[in-house]
Amino acid sequence: AVQAALLGLLTLGIGFLARNLGLISLGHTAFFGGAAYGVGVAVNHFGWGPMPAVLFGVLVGTVIAVFIGVLVVRASGMGFLMLTLALSQAL
Repeated sequence: AVQAALLGLLTLGIGFLARNLGLISLGHTAFFGGAAYGVGVAVNHFGWGPMPAVLFGVLVGTVIAVFIGVLVVRASGMGFLMLTLALSQAL
């Protein structure tokens, strides 16, 4: 159920961009991967409990999203698509 809810949030984000803004993003999973990596680092290297680690993961995912958003905010169409793909692959 949790996995289905997370994938549903991913789908809602992609659908919002496509429907309302006309932009197709290929980099949405970079935010999820970055957040998961942040949780793993917080648990394994910092020794944090589950709740602080999840909050740290949300913070890491948000920072990644802001960084990628700043880089692609001016692009549109195929440029936006390729930039989001390139940045997510680089991550």
